[in-house]
Amino acid sequence: MDAPRQPLALREEDLDWISSQLFLIRTQLSALAERLEAMQQAHNRMQGYIRALEARARKDSRKGSHNKYAQPQPLIIMLESLDD
Repeated sequence: MDAPRQPLALREEDLDWISSQLFLIRTQLSALAERLEAMQQAHNRMQGYIRALEARARKDSRKGSHNKYAQPQPLIIMLESLDD
């Protein structure tokens, strides 16, 4: 049978390494949270722009529904006489 194991003792440098890793993780999480907040704000702005564009498109389609196709504008081109 195996001899009973003694609990592993953490050395000072192990604790320092773990502490530094936790600090790095906290820093990364903080940066990610800031980026996420910025992305949410940008997303909200984009939704506002999209709503405004949709409203404008609905308004334009209602305004132009009676005139489904653009009416061509008559063009008159005056040519100068080459006889002069």
